[in-house]
Amino acid sequence: MSDEKPRSFEVSIEIDAPPAEVWKAIAEADGIARWLAPEVKVTPGKGGAISVSWGPGMEGTQQIEVWEENRHLCLTEQRAKPYSCGGADTSGDAADAAETPLRIAVDYFLEAKDGGKTVLRLVHSGFGNSAGWDQEMESTRRGWPTFFRVMKHGIEFHPHEPASPVTLSIPSLHSAADAWERVCKALTPLNQSTRYELRSPQETLQGKLLIHGERHFAGVIENWNDALVSIVCEPSPSGPGSMLYFMLTLYGPAIAHAQAIDARWKEALTSLVN
Repeated sequence: MSDEKPRSFEVSIEIDAPPAEVWKAIAEADGIARWLAPEVKVTPGKGGAISVSWGPGMEGTQQIEVWEENRHLCLTEQRAKPYSCGGADTSGDAADAAETPLRIAVDYFLEAKDGGKTVLRLVHSGFGNSAGWDQEMESTRRGWPTFFRVMKHGIEFHPHEPASPVTLSIPSLHSAADAWERVCKALTPLNQSTRYELRSPQETLQGKLLIHGERHFAGVIENWNDALVSIVCEPSPSGPGSMLYFMLTLYGPAIAHAQAIDARWKEALTSLVN
């Protein structure tokens, strides 16, 4: 029996909008669907629940433990084993399983700031101390800033436009480092790294560069009505190799092209990392 306490981490972001607008983004189905998952169901209030889905096998439901409108939202679940970022159980080794289910919690704290802004702080807690929990904690620690960036972009630049996510998961036989090196061959920072070009055989995307770091890129796509794209490369959650995640949020008239964009970039990225 281990005496080690469950672990946690924090992420925060400042959004140029009042707390009431940020609350809609974390507590209402339409708001959550703009930045987190395409399918969302919310039963509001303490004792209710929020369910999200990225597709078959990638669903989850959390109970609402705290509902303090415009101030604090706490979502919890009870789980004995870690899960990958793709939603599948990764703990084949019994050492990853807790003796009793752990309380996994996501706490959102909203703080009003001068000028009508809001600081949104997230505390994700309850991670176990085995290797499987290490993987889940690291993937979520890297993932939350990406999702928060989508939330911020949508609230600040597309507040009255519909939004639609396009998410691609591309497996690669190469390591995460090698697969990312292949991505970088198609990605070029421009103008002292304030702009970028991302090339495929069919088209070139360009716009404002937000992040170009360790296995992670984010940028605004001017070609597609200032859509937001993030590309992240992680070790495979279920074996050797790696997984490339292409996360795109389209707004307004660009949504009409979502299916075509999905098809041609799935082909382009698969060819790039394999």
